[in-house]
Amino acid sequence: MKKKKGLLIVISGPSGIGKSTIRERLVKENDDFWYSISMTTRRPRKIEKTNMYEQDGVDYYFVDEDDFVKNIKEDNFLEYAEVYKGLYYGTLKDIVFKKLDEGINVILEIDVNGAKQVRKNYKNALLIFLRPRSLEELEYRLRNRRTDSDEAIKERLNKAIYEISNSGIYDYVIESGSKEEDYEKVKNIIEYEKKQEYDDSIYTINFGDEGQKEGYMGLDVPIPTDYVLFEKLLREGNDYYDKERGTVIEGVKPSFVIIKMGATYTSLADGLNENRFANISQDNVKELADLCEQYEIPFGFYYFSQALTTDEADKEARLNGVDFEDASRHGER
Repeated sequence: MKKKKGLLIVISGPSGIGKSTIRERLVKENDDFWYSISMTTRRPRKIEKTNMYEQDGVDYYFVDEDDFVKNIKEDNFLEYAEVYKGLYYGTLKDIVFKKLDEGINVILEIDVNGAKQVRKNYKNALLIFLRPRSLEELEYRLRNRRTDSDEAIKERLNKAIYEISNSGIYDYVIESGSKEEDYEKVKNIIEYEKKQEYDDSIYTINFGDEGQKEGYMGLDVPIPTDYVLFEKLLREGNDYYDKERGTVIEGVKPSFVIIKMGATYTSLADGLNENRFANISQDNVKELADLCEQYEIPFGFYYFSQALTTDEADKEARLNGVDFEDASRHGER
């Protein structure tokens, strides 16, 4: 079985909102998280805490302007920006993609413009934006840091207005509270999204003593499903790594398929316990079922529900055009 890819996580928000604190804690408390360092054309700076200079390949990848521009022309960046004339920052694709392929969750701490580029270049990225309750509160946080001049704070507040106005591109927008509250919300969102991540290979397979297939293997079809990839899996099968034997079995074809017709998910912007539901559905159910029939593979359907109470089940049903009370009146319940 192919190793499940890691999640690419973008954390953005105005300066002073607490992004770095969340990112540092996520990396510190989870072995499968990695903070992506940027390539830059600026010179290494002295770190106040250690009184040592930043190191190439540890804090940043330090290059000259010619090298950076060369990487732009070769389309090597997931995102990049020229902050000032000749001062560039950027995230290299190959380093990030290698980590994701290894099953590592990669964190990018970048601004709105960088997030837009990431969304364009990697559609499965998880974008999280932290916003202040008010600009007055953000100004208080910035002044409380005692690191910026009045002019710098004014500039940061103006940029914050721009970033907040463009936060609609993000998957989740969190109203910032305490450091602990913000961390828990971001962690809960990531844990939820990791569970939604789909391993596009094989779920279950059993082998006999002589390496012969004696059990079964099935494909769980997510939302959305790429038609071309799905057809290829049915036609050619997929490689499977047998952990007990330490060998790879090539071209294992599915014995059955279960197709997700739809699902309900809860809005996590205010925590996991919010009873605010939204619905997603598979647009090409019939086409996927037709493929299963074409390759003579048994198939079925399921709906992924998250309802925990009768009221929540009613909400889910209404999202899918079903009114239980109306159905009951017609003897259909």
